[in-house]
Amino acid sequence: MNNRVAKYFQTGRVDNIGQTAIQVTASSVICRNGIAIYADSGNTGAIYVGGPGVTAFGASGTDGFPLRPLDRFNFDIDNASGLFMVSNQGTTNRVFWFAR
Repeated sequence: MNNRVAKYFQTGRVDNIGQTAIQVTASSVICRNGIAIYADSGNTGAIYVGGPGVTAFGASGTDGFPLRPLDRFNFDIDNASGLFMVSNQGTTNRVFWFAR
């Protein structure tokens, strides 16, 4: 049996990502096989994904992983509430996420 096969999944969206870091979700969402983050095509800039102190192209030690419009990345993390995101442009940016 393949242990990577998910028996369930959860999806969501984060709107209004701006210059203040926000959580992917404040609720505890178990990610047995990680979480995929998709940057919306209408974003005005890059979204930076990281931990609670994530910055957007501000400091080399805290800058997050950049996702430009239409980028997707899978993060190996056990709970979605541990991911935060911030943008260096505007406040109308959004992402979609898929936890499995």
